[in-house]
Amino acid sequence: MLEVLKQMVEALKSATVDCSNFHHAKKDQNHNLGECPLVIRWHHAIEVGKQAIKELESQEPVAWCIWLCGGIVGFFDKQDEAIEEFKRRNQEYPDESRKLVPLYTHPPQRMMCRSYDPDEAVAKTEAKLKERNS
Repeated sequence: MLEVLKQMVEALKSATVDCSNFHHAKKDQNHNLGECPLVIRWHHAIEVGKQAIKELESQEPVAWCIWLCGGIVGFFDKQDEAIEEFKRRNQEYPDESRKLVPLYTHPPQRMMCRSYDPDEAVAKTEAKLKERNS
């Protein structure tokens, strides 16, 4: 997952996004509206990817794998065992595409600061509407 996110961010950063104005509605094409929403979303995707990478890298790996030619060829619970097997395989069968990759769990879900009570939310909304209408 971490490797995929890194590749995604690198691909997004290396690509060029230029607003050609063709995807805008006709009424907006000739107006200077600031930066194009497409370009803004592009940059936002890069930032979200960077944040996900940072969250994953802050965790401790739960396992290790040996990655070769786009697939897992060895899976290990302990880093020491993974390193030993990685070195052994590189000595017997040298291949520069072989990598030792840490594996992580999904990032922890963000907890809400307080519980959400739908009845309380409805009451607050109704109170605000009454205040505006009076």
